[in-house]
Amino acid sequence: MLFIELPKFYKDKPDSLISSFEKWLYLLKFGDLYQKESDMIPKELLDEKGIPEAIQAMQYVNSDAHVRDLIESREKYEHDQASLKEFYEEESKKNLEKGLKQGREQGIEREKIEIAKKLIKSSSMNDQEILNITQLDLDIIKKLRLSI
Repeated sequence: MLFIELPKFYKDKPDSLISSFEKWLYLLKFGDLYQKESDMIPKELLDEKGIPEAIQAMQYVNSDAHVRDLIESREKYEHDQASLKEFYEEESKKNLEKGLKQGREQGIEREKIEIAKKLIKSSSMNDQEILNITQLDLDIIKKLRLSI
């Protein structure tokens, strides 16, 4: 078992902290200095994994009911925003895929029409033979023949 006497922990400046252990001891001893959200947390502490979350938890636990409600409301808002962002990203992806599929289908249809036009101009094929090759609707082939 290990005992640590925080009053004997003499490092009182965050920039003098070297190890992760010292940073956590500093937080335990001087954590009350960072209870308000407006308090500037030293960069040396923010860089240590888990310390920002610990400070946030201390701020929550040590705050009054009104402040806790504000914190919870902000967390809910941030969660809602993240959910909305994820939803819109998924919807955008679906719409992009749908648009690409429609574009490919339209491109294929245009290509079939171009092939039908070339066949009408350059051969003596009848409409049924062109239909068999292009798989276009017979009415479309007849309209193409009239327009050429």
